Amino acid sequence: MKTEYSVSLWSADLTNLGKAVKDLEGYADYFHFDVADGHFAPTLLFFPDLVRNLRPLTDVPFEVHLIVESPERYIDCFAEAGANIISVYPEACKNLTRTLLEIKERNIKVSLSLAPRTSISILKSVADMLDFVVIMGTDVGVKGRSLLPSTYQRIAEVKKILEGLRMKNVKIEVDGGIRKETVPLLIRAGANILVPGSLVFKDNYSQIFSWLRQLDENLPDLNIP
Repeated sequence: MKTEYSVSLWSADLTNLGKAVKDLEGYADYFHFDVADGHFAPTLLFFPDLVRNLRPLTDVPFEVHLIVESPERYIDCFAEAGANIISVYPEACKNLTRTLLEIKERNIKVSLSLAPRTSISILKSVADMLDFVVIMGTDVGVKGRSLLPSTYQRIAEVKKILEGLRMKNVKIEVDGGIRKETVPLLIRAGANILVPGSLVFKDNYSQIFSWLRQLDENLPDLNIP
């Protein structure tokens, strides 16, 4: 399975997101929208009208990462705005199973985000409802932080649970701390999707994606911490 990249628009030029979306079509596998309410995470980010206005510019799937309390309140508005994937945190949901069902019932891919201190064992009760598991590599709702070393072990633990449940089609995504030095290690550890932000926007799109794509066939000989 080739590694996919969900480009975080939080790191784009926020005065010209439309241009970023159009320029990255053909490179990004998904566009990643962080939605934060200032409560579950200490920042305020993206909203449904932004997603709705960017949606006509590209056919690339939109991944909406709800970093909010009571995410069930926002499912309908982001579904109507054009979200293809919606991710929630278990501890933010009043009823996790019901929330995941509400996403699925709208023909949207279901994703569960696991903060660094969230027990991975939660997967055992809901894995059959999921399309994606997002492992947060840094604290929730911040950027510019280094990848937590425990992330690699958490990938292994998620893989073990999914394999034990025979959930072969659930993709493992890592968000946070995506750097040139961590990307090869994360792929080797078993991540299927990575969420690059500044890694993409501080470089030439063609050059950085050429490097990213060749990693699947030519991983450096690196040791996972």
